Amino acid sequence: MAKLHLITYGCQMNEYDSERVAGLLKAEQYELTDSEHDADVILLNTCAIREKAEDKVFSKLGELRALKRTRPHLMVGVMGCMAQLHKDEILKRAPVVDLVFGSPAIARVGELVERARRARPVLETGEAPLVKITAKPDGASRLKSFATVMEGCEKHCTFCVVPVTRGRQRSHTPAAVLDEIERLAAEGCREVTLLGQTVEMYGRDLQPPTDLAALLHAVNDVDGIARIRFTTSNPFNFTSRLIAAIRDLPKVCEYVHLPLQSGSNRVLARMNRGYTRERYLDLIAELRDAVPDVAVSTDLIVGFPGETDADFDATLETVERVAYDNVFVFRYSPRPGTPAATMPDQVPLTVKAERNSRLLAVAGRAAAIRSAQLAGQTVEVLVDGRAKKNADELAGRTRCNRVVNFEADARVAIGDIVAIRITDVLPHSLRGTLAARVEEAVCLSR
Repeated sequence: MAKLHLITYGCQMNEYDSERVAGLLKAEQYELTDSEHDADVILLNTCAIREKAEDKVFSKLGELRALKRTRPHLMVGVMGCMAQLHKDEILKRAPVVDLVFGSPAIARVGELVERARRARPVLETGEAPLVKITAKPDGASRLKSFATVMEGCEKHCTFCVVPVTRGRQRSHTPAAVLDEIERLAAEGCREVTLLGQTVEMYGRDLQPPTDLAALLHAVNDVDGIARIRFTTSNPFNFTSRLIAAIRDLPKVCEYVHLPLQSGSNRVLARMNRGYTRERYLDLIAELRDAVPDVAVSTDLIVGFPGETDADFDATLETVERVAYDNVFVFRYSPRPGTPAATMPDQVPLTVKAERNSRLLAVAGRAAAIRSAQLAGQTVEVLVDGRAKKNADELAGRTRCNRVVNFEADARVAIGDIVAIRITDVLPHSLRGTLAARVEEAVCLSR
């Protein structure tokens, strides 16, 4: 069999896409390899959200150019969001590339690789019909899996290229989603994450229309699945029905990733986010009233064009008020073709760096306080493998997505759900002792 090496950058959607590509090419007699030096085909699945992500790809292509000199038959391809956005630039800057295709063309990867074998380069970035691909390669994790429920986005935030790179919003039917999740459950999957660029918009484009809350109810009934997550959400579309589903459905985890982006109404308007700071805070209050133990994470952008000191202070105040469990802070990076890239009053890099550090410090203090509250509590943990730093320990995640390490026990196997009493709260993980195994314990949700 020919050998395939995949390099994945970016989000969970890209990880899922890479698995699908590996599964589809397996049907074309391509075997996955961990070594690029053994590969006949190397595919880079790329991200275009920030300039730094693109720089990493071009740097890697430079390395592969040297490799290809020693292995002339090697085929190098670039796929994903960056391919969709910069197809011509990629071929111009990186002549090592033989194949460029965007995310909408993933279903045709076998055909595209074959075409590139006959005549290089091949470029394919047009939008294709929505296809539900369930192929996965041998060796892919079955314990925790992703399932795409919708693709594309039509929110048109002024800083974002996703509507260009992923296309218009398109939902998979509930039947197609459930068919995939039932297959995953039959293969041993215990936790599934429903993916979409704006996942809470799921189903509004279907006939008859449906919504994410209804889909969660259906997935909750799938035998074998123990946990359900979903990402990524936009506060503009987060509904009371969805909050009720998180509260009422036992398999839906008490964890919500809800991007704020900015705590300033002026900046939110310039971003075209569609909500205000007040609406966001009301949503957080409604969510925590319904699900008191819910863990909340967020995305934040510092240095958006025109962001003043007062705007940034509003973000700091909002972050302190919400007290997130985790935050992801990004310095604004101009994206080609987006309205924000040509806005006046671009913020200097030095100011972005200073604000980035201050925001991380404020968010870190709040997260540490919330973590400290877990000391002495008993939490439910899905065991997913050995601890990274100690092979004598097992590791897993709580329902609120925190890593927990504990001493291995002969009674516990990977895939079990156990009750762990937290003894130590560390900066990036928790440590505990086994209290009971699987359904023997009544655990706190967090």
